[in-house]
Amino acid sequence: MELNATIFVQIFIFMTLLLWLSRTLFKPILALFDEREHRISGAKTEALAMSELAQAKATEFETAFEKARFEARSMLASLKHQTDKEQNELLDHVRKEAKEKLDQADLLLKEEEQHVRKQVSSMSELLSQEIIKTLTTQKA
Repeated sequence: MELNATIFVQIFIFMTLLLWLSRTLFKPILALFDEREHRISGAKTEALAMSELAQAKATEFETAFEKARFEARSMLASLKHQTDKEQNELLDHVRKEAKEKLDQADLLLKEEEQHVRKQVSSMSELLSQEIIKTLTTQKA
């Protein structure tokens, strides 16, 4: 193998080209790759932060939802209790009124019964006399 001066020229050209390409091509590409990596890691960090925020909001929502559900159930129980109380009071009032009306009707019926008994009693005397009269006139 022969060594001549062209090898030094080729090494010089290669080194010059390597130096020039590293400044004009490789550095911007490496910087671009670094920027891309930085953006990806930033996006991952941001996505993780948003995920944590979403989880916190979901937990907050669940807590608020459970609180609202508990309050609604309490209010419903209170309203049910109040409604039951009002219904019982109304039923007691209606029962009292119905009993009073039934008692009044009982008194009226007893008075009517006494009146009818008196009429029947007085009519029975007349009727018995009439029957006796009819029977005695038929035998004679």
